[in-house]
Amino acid sequence: MNFDKVYDRHHSDSAKYGYGVKEDQIPLTVADTDFPTSDFIVKAMRNRLEHPLFGYVKDNEDWKKALTNFYQRRFGLKMNPQNVIFASGVLASVTAFIRAFTLEGDGIILCSPIYDCFSSCITHCNRKVVDVPLLFENGSFYFDFANLEKEFKKKENKGFILCSPHNPVGKCFDKEELTKLFRLAKEYDVLILSDEIHGLISSPGKKYLPSLCLEESKEVVIMASSISKAFNTAGLQAAFAYADNPILKDRMENQLGYDDCGEPNSFSLIALQEAYKNGDSYLDEFNEYVYQNRLLAVKELESLDFKVIKSDFTYLLWLDASSFNLEEETLNEKLKEAGVILVEGSKYGKTGKGYFRMNIALPRSLLIEALGRIKETLK
Repeated sequence: MNFDKVYDRHHSDSAKYGYGVKEDQIPLTVADTDFPTSDFIVKAMRNRLEHPLFGYVKDNEDWKKALTNFYQRRFGLKMNPQNVIFASGVLASVTAFIRAFTLEGDGIILCSPIYDCFSSCITHCNRKVVDVPLLFENGSFYFDFANLEKEFKKKENKGFILCSPHNPVGKCFDKEELTKLFRLAKEYDVLILSDEIHGLISSPGKKYLPSLCLEESKEVVIMASSISKAFNTAGLQAAFAYADNPILKDRMENQLGYDDCGEPNSFSLIALQEAYKNGDSYLDEFNEYVYQNRLLAVKELESLDFKVIKSDFTYLLWLDASSFNLEEETLNEKLKEAGVILVEGSKYGKTGKGYFRMNIALPRSLLIEALGRIKETLK
């Protein structure tokens, strides 16, 4: 795949390049890529276009079998195809989880800095956001288990939204951390929705650990994920949820149906099946390209006195900009004037203040141009 080819997205339907982004600006913001969707997915969708009817779409088992084979092949996770649930998106799954398993006024626990849309899902459902910030030690982020247990003990706190690999800090939580988390959840009867949408994106030789690989997860975790980040298919509304526990699976599936988020469109199942069946080579090439972008960006940014939080997952860099002694807004405005846009860390909660999130999934020539603009700004 030619990941170096530059596509002009300023006049497309791209959310990243819309909403006031100028033609001379490079937005390193929204978490989709500036790479084309893989050829075999596009070809399969073109074939579907030969049939000119686009009525309601029925679900099928083919994409579910492709998905379960993919997860066992790449990550060693055994899944039952009958327990795979179609969802129009991971956020739709988050909302369905909240509505299916908690009541209005209940608390939903997050660990900030965290993807801001989780908080929006919680408040829109009239639940309470309970923030237990991650701890930062020795250059990495960790769960604050002492305070997590305090919140898990409270009967009004019924749910926990996990993000692993984590957006925005990029960490994939390890077996020990996840085991401890799931044991606490089971002890205090707290259910977990695990957003693992960034799990397909990793440095060569690194593999993320699906939460459901752990025996301790079986009764307390619902997993949600998608091909959208790695294969750049977010606009197709193609995702899934999965639970080993059939009771959790049925309630989740029913809620997605009630919310009108459980029905595929004419292209979503095609994209899912093709990606999971034929996507290994594309994914390996993609991960290698992003890894080389990461090496380039980290080297340049650290030379400019950013502290880049170490990560082998996602295509998002989490940058500590505290050395510049500038307010986030001030620094970001200066960068915008130079033609580069980052996401201010405070968007992800109070604990994100002083940080920036940077998307590096773009052709290398554009990344080099963006880094050059950042360098000139910081002079």
